[in-house]
Amino acid sequence: MRRATGATGDRRAGRASALREYERRHAKREEHAHETLGGFAAFLAHVIDEPQSTKACSRRQSRGPDR
Repeated sequence: MRRATGATGDRRAGRASALREYERRHAKREEHAHETLGGFAAFLAHVIDEPQSTKACSRRQSRGPDR
């Protein structure tokens, strides 16, 4: 595996890390909801926003193309 170098590589690595963190938090939240609420969790997932900390990970990885 090649390691990205320079400012562009650092941004890509940061975005990849943010994406993994977002996916981890999102999956953990869904799993907890299904364990706690069962089928009702799917409805609530569409109605209730994700926590700010999870949204921040999503925004960080989707800031647009590298410059």
